[in-house]
Amino acid sequence: MGMHIQHCPAEALAFIRADYLRPEAPSFAACYRRLQRTARRQRWALPCERSLRRHIATLPAPVAAPHRQGAALMAAPGTRRLADLADLVAASFGVDPAEMRGQRRRHALAPARQAFFLLATRLTGNTYATIGACLDRHAESAAEGTERARQREAADPAYAAALAAVAAAWRAAQ
Repeated sequence: MGMHIQHCPAEALAFIRADYLRPEAPSFAACYRRLQRTARRQRWALPCERSLRRHIATLPAPVAAPHRQGAALMAAPGTRRLADLADLVAASFGVDPAEMRGQRRRHALAPARQAFFLLATRLTGNTYATIGACLDRHAESAAEGTERARQREAADPAYAAALAAVAAAWRAAQ
């Protein structure tokens, strides 16, 4: 019987995660073989390949995809533009760009994230999946955030003015 994933050394988990998430996008089997060689040298006990494969599969797609697609994804004009728009929205709403991309769900971050989703939809023509990935979110989160921003824009003139100002600054910078 194989060992449980929670008994796997943290170094081994970090090793396979880092290897698998490389921009070269190696196969999981190749990563596991490299991990086995390193584990023998380091004397790490490993769970079976299937257990580690399941562990890697739990990584959220918006987190894993940019790493595995790497430079090609960030070199795409739309993706680079999205990152720039996210920075502009964060500055306009007075939040830290890294925090806006983070996993925290602070109430103060919601208007900025939602504004980004709405403006990215309007200004870049990217899909919800691509827009969501820019903030490490799923397409469903981007779609929901876009709708909430539309509702807020209709109900709050100050929010609508902030969106208009960011959109104008974005267009001027292009």
